[in-house]
Amino acid sequence: MSRAIDGLSALDSNPQPVNSQSQPQPIHKPAEESAEVIDVLIDGQTYFFRPAGGEQNCPEKYRPIELSELIRLAKQAHGNHDGIRVQIARRKASRASAEQRLEDELTKARLPRNSLSWQTDLVD
Repeated sequence: MSRAIDGLSALDSNPQPVNSQSQPQPIHKPAEESAEVIDVLIDGQTYFFRPAGGEQNCPEKYRPIELSELIRLAKQAHGNHDGIRVQIARRKASRASAEQRLEDELTKARLPRNSLSWQTDLVD
C-alpha cells in the first residue's frame, strides 16, 4: 500500500503540463453529411444524390440513394445564404408519386417548404 502512496506522491510533486492535443478530438462527419445544400435527382421512382463537390448540371455524377438516407442528409444540411437546404431536379421519366413521397417525407422531417428548391426544367 505504501508503494501506491509513494507513487502517487511522486506524481503530485512533479506535475506535468496537460497537453490539449492529447484530449479526444470530436469526430468529423464526411463532407456529404454536412453539406450546405443537398442535390437530388428523381428518375422514375428512384432518388439520386450528388455528393458534395460533384459537378452541377451533370446527371452522371449522381448516385442512387434510399429515401430515408436522403432525408437524414437533408436534415443535416446547413442551407445556403438563401436558406435552401435541398435542390430537387427531375428527369422526364420522374413519377409524380416519387415527387410526392419525397415532399411528404421532407415535411415529416420538419423541413420548411422555403428550404426546398424544385427546379422547373427537366434534366435530360
